[in-house]
Amino acid sequence: MRLDLRVKGGGLAGTATVLPPADVRGMRIGKAARQLLLQLPSVSDVSCQYRDYDAWHHQPKPLGNALSKVLARLEESGLVWTVKRYTEGTDNDWTYCLALSPLGTEVMAVFGEDMRRGQRIRWDKWDRPSVAFTDELCREKLEAMNLMLATEAEAKQINAKQSLLVGADNDYGTSAAYLARRLRRFDLLWGDVMVYPRVVGGTVGEYLAEA
Repeated sequence: MRLDLRVKGGGLAGTATVLPPADVRGMRIGKAARQLLLQLPSVSDVSCQYRDYDAWHHQPKPLGNALSKVLARLEESGLVWTVKRYTEGTDNDWTYCLALSPLGTEVMAVFGEDMRRGQRIRWDKWDRPSVAFTDELCREKLEAMNLMLATEAEAKQINAKQSLLVGADNDYGTSAAYLARRLRRFDLLWGDVMVYPRVVGGTVGEYLAEA
């Protein structure tokens, strides 16, 4: 399991892995991943402010299959945070904004110079704490961020409400129904910014708290 923090609304949609499923020690970080990490700025959290992402690394779409796989591994390991920032006033055009997470920043502080010289990471140099997901750490992290865990029943209510808002199927039917769903999608995307803590791979489901 892992703990993600999601931002949604205000033209933003993104994921930050706060507690990865496994300790980063021993992770194989290939050449393409090292080159990407060297380009990224460091951030302390995912912001709810649209313009804060000016300072992040911008990666235009499409990412391509190879880069998508590299980025997915870095995201799941908790090294990189990714947020889609939509072009103002649209719901189908965006730029990927990438940055080093606090854990990624720690890794780069130790291995950044090695990476710049084209060397592989030797994890025996790593002497910093790097924790993976546990129930106890999950609760501690959420409490530190002033976010509350939802019960299973509350999570189901949240998910049901979200499904109702965005439409439960992909059959748009008439053009009027299609337009209504697009308007609802637009309202959700450009509405209030929300932060969604989520345990991935667990049984509780979605946790929700307002930013």
